[in-house]
Amino acid sequence: MTDFKDNGAEKLLDISYERQYDSRFGSRCPHCKDGLAEYKCFECFNSRPLCKDCVLKMHVHAPFHDIDFWNGHFLERRSLSSLGELFPGSFIRPQTAFTAGALRDFHLLTLTTKLTSSAYTTFLRRKTDYWSKETTKDRAREFFTAFRMYSFLAKVKETGVDIPRHRQEFPAGSMATFCAACPQPGINMSPDWKTRPDNLKCVFRTRW
Repeated sequence: MTDFKDNGAEKLLDISYERQYDSRFGSRCPHCKDGLAEYKCFECFNSRPLCKDCVLKMHVHAPFHDIDFWNGHFLERRSLSSLGELFPGSFIRPQTAFTAGALRDFHLLTLTTKLTSSAYTTFLRRKTDYWSKETTKDRAREFFTAFRMYSFLAKVKETGVDIPRHRQEFPAGSMATFCAACPQPGINMSPDWKTRPDNLKCVFRTRW
């Protein structure tokens, strides 16, 4: 830390300030040469201020980036279009949706860190607006419902079964995960397991 404070801290601090502001705000848009460059995406790598029309065109395939608008005094957070790869929070009257990327990220997080859906949605709310949780509504319940549907579809795809029609049930065991530790005749059980004494038939040696 001593070397960092003496050699690199001041320079990195200047870069950090430069990233939070751009002296090109208010100039002509470098892309169309017509509108004023008042919008900038700080999530795009090495981005520059653009006019409203150009920043929308540049983000046609990245609709969930956060855009900052220079109002002449400070930066205001703005939203892009809500179109994209969305998973509905309900199939009855869907008014809330979640990106497939958010569901995939949470699936990996809950497997590796045991993160709860409530903690994840709280993280997303604070990421959207760190200072005020009231800015974004708590959608933990809707997110958990969407994740249950997402997990169900992922399991169906993983097992390769078809969803039964007309409210029929899945065949027994069709979505069960194979357990290598459980005794499986012909796989990890001794060939003579049937001829063992009655007091030893329940004891089998498994192979990993």
